[in-house]
Amino acid sequence: MTTTTIPWNLLDTRRRLAPQRYKIGLVVRGMTAPGRAPSDEGHADCVLSTGEPIGFYADTGIPLSGSGPSGSDGGSATGTLAARAVTATLAGEVWDYQRLLVERLPYVDLAQAASTHTVSTLLAINVSEGERMRFEQAWSAMAVDPGMFGIVGMNCSTHAAYAFAAAGLVTSPLGTRTPEISGPDTPTNLFLQLFNGAANARCEVFTGYLGFTPAGAGTFRITATLRGRPHRSS
Repeated sequence: MTTTTIPWNLLDTRRRLAPQRYKIGLVVRGMTAPGRAPSDEGHADCVLSTGEPIGFYADTGIPLSGSGPSGSDGGSATGTLAARAVTATLAGEVWDYQRLLVERLPYVDLAQAASTHTVSTLLAINVSEGERMRFEQAWSAMAVDPGMFGIVGMNCSTHAAYAFAAAGLVTSPLGTRTPEISGPDTPTNLFLQLFNGAANARCEVFTGYLGFTPAGAGTFRITATLRGRPHRSS
């Protein structure tokens, strides 16, 4: 497998009078092939038009290992958090690149993704300026008021769907716009709804290890070690 750069919003200066096109994206962590559900449901992040990854997470207040402060019962704390997540009584948080760099390094660092076998599938969607603006305005609003986190609804997929719905990209099987994911709120269901719906004619899918690197002026370079060739919509 070789490392490649995924083009992301390189402006075409030759088409100055034409509407500019942008890319936004959905990343499903643990999806090893387009549409193949991760064994543990995975996690849904998004990619802004700048190339920056962003996502919705629970504010657990304890390390990922489940171990609490010295002398505390980490297992008990983890069980309590799991129960609270089911009942949506955990505070939610929006994590940007800087937060992911600290909390989920394999999600943003290519070398770490490869060494930990953290495979992701990126659904890159071409959008208009208006769609891009509504998508990013939704994430800005969620960052200010993220709401609660729940495993069944109100999870990472639910909030990602909010942003795509704001852009008008979430549609029902009948083709009408909807704010909801068809079926349970899972990363795979959102991926399939976008891929088979409004985004189908203007998307490209990349599966492998992903990396995000600041490239200046608030933009990010997306690199990937891909499994197979990119899947383009027909």
